[in-house]
Amino acid sequence: MATLADPSGKEGAPTTLPTPPTRLFANVLTPKPPSPEWVPDYRLSMKDGIPAIRFAPHDLIRSEQIMAYALILKFSAGRPSLNDIRSHISLHWGLSCNPVVGLIDPRHVLLKLTSEADVIKTMVREKKHIKGFWFRLFRWTSSFDPRKDSSLASVWVLFLGYG
Repeated sequence: MATLADPSGKEGAPTTLPTPPTRLFANVLTPKPPSPEWVPDYRLSMKDGIPAIRFAPHDLIRSEQIMAYALILKFSAGRPSLNDIRSHISLHWGLSCNPVVGLIDPRHVLLKLTSEADVIKTMVREKKHIKGFWFRLFRWTSSFDPRKDSSLASVWVLFLGYG
């Protein structure tokens, strides 16, 4: 604690001020720890002799919210590299932000977009090929299974005389 003398010159108890915390230069430059990321609650179990992971219902809802703008590209006859996919999307699709591109399996690629506007812009694209590899486009759902074709299909209807 630091003490100050009374400026009026009168005798009395000295005024005490708290000492400010010392800040070291190294502490100022040290990066702050990242904010904690969401980690779902899960339980490991066995189902029919096969290891299984069980998630709480609220975590499944949260994962669906995180994946709200996710799309699946399904390549039937080969696919370009992930770097080729990323660069093609960046150069030709005109999205507001570059999507996260990830591999689900050799035929399926996950695109995680940032907005519904980008999802719509991607879904209405006429050219559905990258580097000569044709793909089909689906919205991601929690029931997605790469071993099965989706039962959902996008349909675009044009009404003549409107718009």
